[in-house]
Amino acid sequence: MTIALVRLKADGPKIAFFFLRDTDTSKMFNNRGPLAFRFFHEWNDSYDASTGKTGTILGETYDEETQQYNVLCSAGTPVYNGRLSGLFDCVNMAWSNERRAMYLAMRSAGLNAADMMAMYNEFWGQWSEVLYNTDGMGYANTARFDMAYGDKREVYKYFYRYRQRYMDSKFNANTSQALELRLWGPGAGVALRHYCPIYASLNWGAGDIKTVRSLEPGQPAFFPTSGNNNTETTFTVYDADLLTEISTYVDMPDGTKVESGLQAISTSLDVTGLEFCRRLKSFVLDYSEKAPNTNLSNRVTNIGTSKSLQKLVIRNCPNVTGAFNLQSEQIREVDLRDTKAGGLSIPETDSLVSVQLGAHIRTLALNGMGNLATLTLQGHSLLTKLEINDCPKANTRALLESILQDDSNVLSEVKMRGIRWTGFSVAYLEKLTDMKLANPDCDITGEITVTGGINFALKAKLIRAWGNVDGEGTLKINYTKRALNSASIIGDIYMGEAGKDYYLAVQPDPLNANRFVSVKWFISSTEYGTIDPDSGVVHVKKTGEEANNPSATVTCEITTDTGDVITAKQVIGFYVRSCKVGDIVFCDGTYSDVMDGSKTPVGVCFYINPENKAERLCMGLANLPSMPWGLYREASNGTNGFDSITLEDRPAYNCFDIPSIQNITSRGLTTDYITEETYRDESSAGDADGYRRVTGAAGSIGFTEATEAIGGYERGDKLPIGLYNTLRIIAHRDIIINDPTFDELPKPGDDGAGLYQSLINCIAAANTIAPKYRQFYYPAASLCNAYEPGVKANETLAPCFRQGKWFLPASGDLFRMYWLHHLGYTYNDDGEKMPLQGAVEAGVLTALSNAYYWSSTEYSENYAWGVYFNNGSTWNIIKYYGYAVRAVAA
Repeated sequence: MTIALVRLKADGPKIAFFFLRDTDTSKMFNNRGPLAFRFFHEWNDSYDASTGKTGTILGETYDEETQQYNVLCSAGTPVYNGRLSGLFDCVNMAWSNERRAMYLAMRSAGLNAADMMAMYNEFWGQWSEVLYNTDGMGYANTARFDMAYGDKREVYKYFYRYRQRYMDSKFNANTSQALELRLWGPGAGVALRHYCPIYASLNWGAGDIKTVRSLEPGQPAFFPTSGNNNTETTFTVYDADLLTEISTYVDMPDGTKVESGLQAISTSLDVTGLEFCRRLKSFVLDYSEKAPNTNLSNRVTNIGTSKSLQKLVIRNCPNVTGAFNLQSEQIREVDLRDTKAGGLSIPETDSLVSVQLGAHIRTLALNGMGNLATLTLQGHSLLTKLEINDCPKANTRALLESILQDDSNVLSEVKMRGIRWTGFSVAYLEKLTDMKLANPDCDITGEITVTGGINFALKAKLIRAWGNVDGEGTLKINYTKRALNSASIIGDIYMGEAGKDYYLAVQPDPLNANRFVSVKWFISSTEYGTIDPDSGVVHVKKTGEEANNPSATVTCEITTDTGDVITAKQVIGFYVRSCKVGDIVFCDGTYSDVMDGSKTPVGVCFYINPENKAERLCMGLANLPSMPWGLYREASNGTNGFDSITLEDRPAYNCFDIPSIQNITSRGLTTDYITEETYRDESSAGDADGYRRVTGAAGSIGFTEATEAIGGYERGDKLPIGLYNTLRIIAHRDIIINDPTFDELPKPGDDGAGLYQSLINCIAAANTIAPKYRQFYYPAASLCNAYEPGVKANETLAPCFRQGKWFLPASGDLFRMYWLHHLGYTYNDDGEKMPLQGAVEAGVLTALSNAYYWSSTEYSENYAWGVYFNNGSTWNIIKYYGYAVRAVAA
């Protein structure tokens, strides 16, 4: 220890400077050259090189035998040879604040490890101690001055770097990046662990920086709680890049300390600076048993920069959003439940054993996690991407199936390699296949054995999506195989909109055939459109006029697994085809002269107004049950009717002759029969379709204008005459059966089985009283109006065909239906195809029977119009007869 008195100015006072002459010790090498000291050793430290333990100099003892003073240490011997200088002890005690200020001034003036190392590098070969230390190891005569411990420059680089960090933390230079929290509410004390020896330092609010010397990596430095009820208080932890864990603790009565997650530091918190915590091993914010932490933001996702992270728990923090892109290969546990975290990615590692995520996850990528055993999601309603590969212990199949079974899922990309699944649902396979076709980035490899049959359409999609799935591709599907005999082409064959895509498909025989390896599509001309060779989708480039019949032939070639090629052909038209009588009408409101197996047919067109082609009627595909028309007055009050009916609420109301329907008493034909002579007129006197212009019952056909609001229609609306009649009949029915006089009669309503079935049940119940009581329900019209055709699960019935839109045809409608029936269902003598032939041959339409059919047109209180389809006779028929019924819609 040396004191020098120096006058800095000529006229100034002399200032004392203290010098510690112990450079070999300060550079970590003792006088013999071995690496003996550490960068964190200070003036009062002792060190045991055999155990690596740093101790403290406790004082001195006097040995009377040797008459020498010995240093008393808690471990080893003093680090500094000159430690017994009482003068330097006095300097330390007298000017501790000045020493701190001096260090901070030196750092502010530019002192840094890099410059010191540069200076060392510049002069290291000229320093006497180089030769001194090396010679001490016996290397001077070999000219290898760098062999004592390798190149000592690397040792010095390490020493300067970490010595500077250590001294910065000691004197609160705060040159490192900091972890900063904002706190709300009271909390526990804090425990900090660091990567290397350092002065653990933090700041509660605006107070002084608190430090605790921490020399053993991994051991906690404890900081008592501030005791304050924080109100957005700033909490700063320095040297964030050296931090390995930050937790909280409480003191127990027995003096021990119990640690827990960081959530106990306050009631609620937010955090910034996690991107600086590159060595953090554990980060726990578990509010699962506390009120939600609504202050924690998505800045917490910056924890992903830590390459040492082993445990990440953030729970019940609903405002945490964004993706956690973790970089650590040491991660063992991730728990993000009850957060809105949208994504998680982790590099390949065998360390990961548990991943538990919230309900807002959007993307999940886990690859090469050999020990991942726990994988759960609280929900998957937002999950769009799922990538899990080489995770043999994780039940990825169960996770995927739970997502696929939810029809509302938004999953659009799945990547799973090397799967081996048996008993896999064919419905799930189809969903994955549709996903692949929509997104080529989907990738599934391995082998799947399915439950359920694979039909032709699905097999075709499997081939388009995955290639050869029968053993030669990357995905093999095991399924029950069925041979293909023949095929036809279905779909919209009239394509009338340029720029639109139209979808063609194959109708196989049998329907469940699947033994084929490829499906290819061709088109004879690309003038109007092109076709996708794999999917059969036709893209229309331009269209023409129906009269010019712009068309092309589409060919589909199907190669079976035996090498045979089955061919199907279909002519398609590139024009808007107008509806024709006899066209099949489909559930979506479209129509065609060719059956489209991809759609459910609901009717067959039988009437088109020649003066307004938009006014069309179609008949149902089969008869409804034969039923009476309605109430019949019978003077004897016998088995066929009632002599009188008086309503309690409306005593004067006529229950037999519907007041709102004008009776038609004229047939409108020259005879009682519908024949070529009485019904057709292809001269200019007839209409554009060659029918006579008639009145009376024959003329009650097509559409009319409502004169009052009824059944959802307003006054002035255009609606079919038959529907107008039907709605009036039902309104008349309801007045009667809802009157207190007939409380004992069951009332039709949708009781779960549907209105149609409810009516059937009511009619059956009334029949048990007496068959004539069925008349109260006006069954013929009521059943027609309650009828609704069924459709496939993936189809939507057009509003015009839903319940309430079907009706008992008007008398003129029924006359036209008979005429088409009369023409037959094959060809005429001239070889011309009859209008209803196509629908019957396609198996769509059940031919009208040679029976009496009811119309909705009333003749009088006891009679309504009907037609005998055996010979075309037209009659006003007694209302109690049970005649045939065929529903009609517009």
